[in-house]
Amino acid sequence: KVLSPPSNVLFYRSIERACNSRYPGLRKRVVVLSLCSARVLLGLREAGSRFLGASLLTTLGRWIGSITLAINRPIWLRLLDLKGMLVHARGSGSLTTVVPFVVEVMKGCVESKVFRLPNPWVAAVLRCLNNRCQSQDADEELKFCAAVLFKTLRVNPTKDLKEVRKLR
Repeated sequence: KVLSPPSNVLFYRSIERACNSRYPGLRKRVVVLSLCSARVLLGLREAGSRFLGASLLTTLGRWIGSITLAINRPIWLRLLDLKGMLVHARGSGSLTTVVPFVVEVMKGCVESKVFRLPNPWVAAVLRCLNNRCQSQDADEELKFCAAVLFKTLRVNPTKDLKEVRKLR
C-alpha cells in the first residue's frame, strides 16, 4: 500500500513508527520486506519487464530511505547493496532505473545525523553515483537527478567527496 500514492510515504512512516511501539518486531519485518521487494523489482526491471514504472521504484526508494537512513538505521548490505547496484547497472544498461532509485534512497540522509559525510558508506555511494552520472554514456536526466541529490545533501561532489578520500 505504501507504493500506491507517492505523496503518502511520510504518512505511512508515521503509522509504522506508531505501530512499532505496540509491536516491537514490526519495524524489522517492514524493513526486510521493503529491501527484498526493491531487489525483486529492480531484477524484474533489468530482465526487461514492461509493466513496472519508474515512479514505483522511486517511491519505493523514498520509502526505504525514510524507514532506514532518515531514522539513523543502516541498510543491510546483504539485502540491498546500493553501490554494487550502481556498479552493475552500468554494465547491464539499467542506469536509468537504478540511479533514480538510489537517489531517492539517499535522500533519507537529509534527516539523518549518522548518515552524512564523512560517513565512509555514504561517501562511497555518493562517489560511485557521481562517477556513474559523470560518465559519457549517462544522459542529462541522470546528471540532473544526481545534481539535485548533491544540492539537497549540501555536498559539492568535486570538493567534498575528495576530502573524504584524503581522510583515509
